[in-house]
Amino acid sequence: MFCVMGTACYVKGASGIQKSVEEHCKCKLGETTADNKISLIQARCVGSCGLAPVAVLDDNVAGKLTPESAVDKIKNGSWQPRR
Repeated sequence: MFCVMGTACYVKGASGIQKSVEEHCKCKLGETTADNKISLIQARCVGSCGLAPVAVLDDNVAGKLTPESAVDKIKNGSWQPRR
């Protein structure tokens, strides 16, 4: 999972999303979960500033995240692109 920390994402709360995901996954940035399902990595920008704050999981960008919605998407496996 890429936690995006570019300017737009950062000012809209990306650090709170990162902290919530770290707590939920029980691993820190640069680490992988014990079950090897999620690695937390920081990215500067993915070019989706209009959707800030965003994160990327399995090549799917999720935007307008909150700390709660990011964790919910991980829990529910709902990190899928909208069609």
